Amino acid sequence: MRLPTYPSTALAAFARLHNVQFNGTSISRINPEIGLGLLFSPGKYNSHYRPLLSIEKDLVLSADSVELAGKSDAWIKDVLRACCGILGAEQNQYDDAGDKQLSNLVFEDEDSEEEHEQILPWGKNPRLMIMLFLAVMMARGAIDPEEKESKAEDRRRGLGVGTGGIWSEYIKFLPSVSVPTAWSEEERALLNGTSLGRAVPAKMAALAHEYRTFQHFTSSIPWCQKYLWDSSSTSHLTLSDWIRIDAWFRSRVLELPNLGVCLIPFLDMVNHGGDEANAYYSLNEITGDIVLLPVEAEYGGNLLILDTKDRTELRINYGSHKSAAELLFSYGFIMLESATCLWLALPLSLSADDPLSLAKEAMLSSPPTIKLIDRDENNIAWISDAIWLLITNAEDGLMFEILQQNDGTRELKLYWRTEERGEGKNEDLDGDGIIIYDMSTLKMCLENSRLWEVYHLRAIVTAQQVVEEKLEELEDGDIVARVIEDTHRLSISEQWDETEERSSDREGVRKHIAMLAKELRERERKLLKKSVEWFEVEKNRLVSCDVVQKYLTARRDEEVDLA
Repeated sequence: MRLPTYPSTALAAFARLHNVQFNGTSISRINPEIGLGLLFSPGKYNSHYRPLLSIEKDLVLSADSVELAGKSDAWIKDVLRACCGILGAEQNQYDDAGDKQLSNLVFEDEDSEEEHEQILPWGKNPRLMIMLFLAVMMARGAIDPEEKESKAEDRRRGLGVGTGGIWSEYIKFLPSVSVPTAWSEEERALLNGTSLGRAVPAKMAALAHEYRTFQHFTSSIPWCQKYLWDSSSTSHLTLSDWIRIDAWFRSRVLELPNLGVCLIPFLDMVNHGGDEANAYYSLNEITGDIVLLPVEAEYGGNLLILDTKDRTELRINYGSHKSAAELLFSYGFIMLESATCLWLALPLSLSADDPLSLAKEAMLSSPPTIKLIDRDENNIAWISDAIWLLITNAEDGLMFEILQQNDGTRELKLYWRTEERGEGKNEDLDGDGIIIYDMSTLKMCLENSRLWEVYHLRAIVTAQQVVEEKLEELEDGDIVARVIEDTHRLSISEQWDETEERSSDREGVRKHIAMLAKELRERERKLLKKSVEWFEVEKNRLVSCDVVQKYLTARRDEEVDLA
């Protein structure tokens, strides 16, 4: 879909039109790499009005505002009723069959591994409701490139999918976002072996599934078929458009009390400053407006940003604990001021030889992972609740039972039987052992066991193996990266070229993308290598413990007896 773009120089006039208040601030181009940002000019600041930026609540895009818009906008209502099953239970006027509503429609996913998987309407999913709204706004603001003879006024009106609304115009100011889902196939291959090597293809598959679902639910609505899905038109909604809308959402979404996840125009132009952020956003509880405020000094109550005499970029904190991979995945950048990836999450897998693997998988509420946290130059920390279930078995005291409930349903229960059971009183202790409600309870049982060092050693060995395998995978990905580099004659070790165009329409590999991928690879490699060394030291420490030595000796004696 062809969406015209507006120059950033027109943002100020557009903001005045919608009563957005700038106090000593302006949206300006910071540099070619960062793009747009919010600049503070001390000489223009009105100290009698503290907020640096104020946006009226009616401009905020949230699930509630989308639903409210659907009550007065027939186009939005059609889409929400078809895809989400909301806004009216009356018979759908576009249903030729006349005996069921689109809100109750299900269909079989052609690309699903399940032969007859049925897809239900999305319901009140805030992300998808906002994305559907933006898709309608994109159609409302798009133009048909074939209508060259149309009057300028007609072309300005777009395709004719309704009129009005700030968002159909505001999206024309939004720059392209270099999130990995918007990269070319060769650029995405540079992520092979990293934590995004599998995450990005999975995300793209999910987006493709959403796009097909959206198309199916709305294909019987005449205007949707004409303006969104007619492939013979040069201005229909493509999968690339849906990926672009998702990139808008992920890179600009904020969360506020009582509003949940939302998009806030103009405030979404403020860049990430991490721990060095000099401003923060808040909800004015009296007016309901969204305001940007300066960060106050730790001592004395002075306003740091107001003490400066030079023009300064205002930055907020998107999240203090976002890893390098998370920043790249959602926002398309990595904080170059930091030399660490902060943390890294790796998947754990159940052993195929484990007779309890199916039961263990059923007990886990989500896929098992281990999180590596970069502490300092020589130390790491790691977190994994699921690993304690993976490294224990029946002979240790792990036991599963299927219990019949009063209503006839069956429930899988997990117990821990230990040599200490029966001693003292415990409300979670029954005839079968200690009931394990979650994995933290299991870890607590292991910590209280006389064989804790043995279980701890198993976890360390398992974690080290996972890290070593990931390091090997990353090294294999290095080969692919070097091939791509040689093919395109890129030197990804060069400095950033600030004059390079960042258009996503370019073929091949863009230099700034190669730089981002290389930076992620090196940061994750550094943490993986440090983790292997740390686990090795911890493993040697545990192996030397008396408890572990006695346990290993006893196991060797058992094997000799069996032989």
